[in-house]
Formats: sequence, C-alpha cells, structure tokens
Amino acid sequence: MSTDAITSSTAISVLDFCAITVVSAMWGATNPFLRKGAQHTSANSRNECKCKIVKPLIDLKNLVMNWRFFIPFALNQSASVLFVVLLAHMPLTVVVPCVNALTFVFTAIVGQLVGEEKICMETLLGTTLIVAGIALTLVS
Repeated sequence: MSTDAITSSTAISVLDFCAITVVSAMWGATNPFLRKGAQHTSANSRNECKCKIVKPLIDLKNLVMNWRFFIPFALNQSASVLFVVLLAHMPLTVVVPCVNALTFVFTAIVGQLVGEEKICMETLLGTTLIVAGIALTLVS
C-alpha cells in the first residue's frame, strides 16, 4: 500500500471536521440540560406509584411529558444519528476519539453557561490537553 493511500484513508476535510464539531456540540450542549430535566422529572414523580411493575412505565411517561428533558433528549438523539452517519463515511479511529473528546469540552462550557459548575484551572488544563490530543490525532 502506498503512502498516498494511507494518507487519504485517514485524512479528513474541513467539512468532516465541522460535522464532528456539530455532533460534539449537540451532545455536549444537551448533557447539562438532560441532567436538569431528569432531576425535575424525578422530583415530580416521587411517590406517584408504589407498584414495581408499573413504575418504569410511569417514569417513562413522565420523561416524555417533561419538555425540559424531552427536547434535549431529542436533540441528543439527533446527534447520535449524525454520529452513525459520520462513522459510515469517515475513519472510525478519527471520528470516535474526536467526537468524544470534544463532547467533554462542550459539556464543560455549556455547564458553566447554565450555572452548573464553575470552570476551574483543572478544567482549563484538561480542555487544553483534549484540544492538543485532537490536533495530534488529526495531524498524524
């Protein structure tokens, strides 16, 4: 196999990187909202049903009926569909590490924006290392 064939099989375009970033942003941005929506649902559904067989169905109904959970969940799952499309068209060894790493970055940023947690020095250092790792992955 020539070096041109190896390079072309692992190289990604700017459009591919944008798609990776969109999936990561959608997953990362919805994570804090999913946590908040799930807390709101669990707070409202306590003591609603004591029957162990029916309780999971009631919990599912409450999650679907709770817009604070369902809208971020629908966006998150839309990103999952796009992720599968990316896996079909791009190298697995590039897509999976890049998307998963960038998801942590977007989760930290959006979590900070919605008041979940403050970004501390360790988070900044970790984010910098994640971005450096992604750059190394894409360059190699």
